[in-house]
Parts: sequence; structure tokens; C-alpha cells
Amino acid sequence: HGCGEVGLGEGRHLMRDIGLAAYGDYAAWANPQMASRGTIRFGTAAMAAGGDLLIDEQADFTGLDPATVSTIHVGSYTRPDSGWKRPASGDAATPPPNAGVYGLVEVVDSHRLRVRPAFTKGGTAGYSIGTHHYYDWQQGNCHFLALDTRGERSRFNSKNRADSQSFILGEAQERWLLETARTTPADFIFLISPDPWTVYHTAAHVSTKPGADRDDKGDGFPSFLHQRERLLEALEAIGKPVLIFSGDVHHAASIRITANVWEFLCGPLASTGHPLATLGNPPTGGSWESMGRSVDVRWLSGFPNDLPYQRIRNAYYGLVRVNNAAEVGRPRDAGLRLAAFDRPSVTVRWHDAYTGRLVYAETVAASGR
Repeated sequence: HGCGEVGLGEGRHLMRDIGLAAYGDYAAWANPQMASRGTIRFGTAAMAAGGDLLIDEQADFTGLDPATVSTIHVGSYTRPDSGWKRPASGDAATPPPNAGVYGLVEVVDSHRLRVRPAFTKGGTAGYSIGTHHYYDWQQGNCHFLALDTRGERSRFNSKNRADSQSFILGEAQERWLLETARTTPADFIFLISPDPWTVYHTAAHVSTKPGADRDDKGDGFPSFLHQRERLLEALEAIGKPVLIFSGDVHHAASIRITANVWEFLCGPLASTGHPLATLGNPPTGGSWESMGRSVDVRWLSGFPNDLPYQRIRNAYYGLVRVNNAAEVGRPRDAGLRLAAFDRPSVTVRWHDAYTGRLVYAETVAASGR
């Protein structure tokens, strides 16, 4: 929490860029390259108390495009062998001066960046310049948008989940999401979301405290209600099917949020399932109140709360089929041809991962033409 919250100080959010750089080295090749994505930069900078200049005489900032910068972290570090705090031995155990999250104001010259807020102390410290990791691609009449719900979020307000100052998507990502969804010519919009939008990941599977099934830990959109509701209203207004595929919670589910917006939980395949209380105790079918929003739970894998966590071994996998055309015979010649459907549809299926048996399916049709 807090990777994108400008002004936030020391904390484990400062581990973001070292981890993402490692991810980039090994797996980022698989993601479409976006104009909004740059290279994560690392360096050591000098700072003056009361000043707003980050100075690195070894850097060359002339090629740094501000549009590719998310936030700047002073005091980046990686996690120790156990726990989350800064390593507890050596000089690294003490946060460097001005450790925290900063916003880029301008590239002053090849060695200097103007940032906000101003620094409170003088000295030198390591820093990293983060970038955007969301991306999209279009295949036929389907547009896929992959969200980054971890790298640019603020802290969540546990006392007020509708806090207008809290956000799970940064300003640039929200603008990209809505502009892309509103202007795509595709019939279907698929959102890939690491965090759920309606069910929420509680601590009930590891805690017996009263109310554990309502403590969403700030890990998904139900902890950022102001932005969630704004996004859902905007997505519904587009008038096309929006299919949100989310994860994190170890369950499989089909949930209709609005007339046009759906959430499909996809997993897990290899991890122990979560009992219902870990989702906030939704029904396995029927109307449910998700942090003030009524949604229709069409189907949910439904691991009972009386099962010990270690004994929930059910697993499901999902398949998505886009139905644009049917294979039909030819009037005279041998072979098959494709006959386009007047109204395309998408079918989402869940299968038992051990037997392959079909467990549930949901079909969403394109909007009327």
C-alpha cells in the first residue's frame, strides 16, 4: 500500500521498483510495449534540506519522458530473508534521509529533477524512478486491458473506505482505462485485474477474531469505494459488455455487477482454496451487498467455513470462448464454412481441475446492434 501516494514516508512500499526490475528482466517481454512504459531507473542522489531538486551527477535525465514516470522512491530497498521491514543489520537498517514517495514536477537538466514535496533533510540516498505497467491489446472484436492494481495505489483508509483521497489506480492509469474503454471499436471489453472488485479478501482463514470476515485488509477495490463506484458507473455507461477477470481470492465465481459489467474470479489452480468467510461470506448464489453495492452472485465455488483451511483442496480452471461464428456445411461443396452470428457472445466456463468436469458456464452477449 502507498506506492503511488506522493508524500508518504518510509515503509515497505519502497520495495516496489527492485522487485519490478527483476520481473522486467525475466518476464516483461511477454507484455505489449506501451508508450506509457519506460525503464525503471536507479541511482544515488544528493538532496538539500528545504530544496526540491534531486541531483545525480552520474545520471542522464535528458531522455526521461515524464509521461512514463509513475512515482519516485527515495530509499528503495528489497525485503530481508523474513518479514517486510528494512534489513535489520548494517547501515541499511536506518532509513536514509528523505525516504519516501515523490512526484516528478519537471526534468530540469541532465542531472537534476524537480520533485514534490520538498526534502526535509540534506544528504544523499539511493532512489528509483518508477514507470507504468498497465497495457492493452486488441484481438478481433475483443479488447483486453491489463491493470496494475498494486504499483500506483495509495494507502487505504480503514475507517472510511469511501475516502475520496484514496485510490487503487493512479490518475494516469484511470484516464488511460476510461479513454481506451470508451473509444474502442471492440464488441467486448476484458479487464484483467490482479485484485477483485466485489468480493474482498479478508483474514478470516487465518484469524478467529470477531469481524475478521469484514476486514478486507485494503487489498482490492472494495477498500477504495470512491474510485470503484466512479469506475463502475463509467464502465456501465459505455453500453458494452465489460468482463472483469480478477484473482487474489482463492475462489471461482461469476458475479453480475451491473447490466453490462461482470466479474469472473479465475482461481486458484495450485493453491489451497479459501473458505467463504475469506470472501466476506457472500452467498453461493443470489443477491449480495458488496460494501454498499448490490450485486448478483450467479455462482461461486463455495468452500464451507467448517472446513479446515488445509483441507480445502478443490481447484478449478476457466476457459473463455468468443462465439463470433459457427462452423456450418456448404450448400454444394464438401467441407465447412463460417457463418457469422448476428450477435456475438462470450462464454466463460469453469471446470473441475482434477476431473475436467464442467461445473458452471456463463454466456454474455454483445450489446444490441
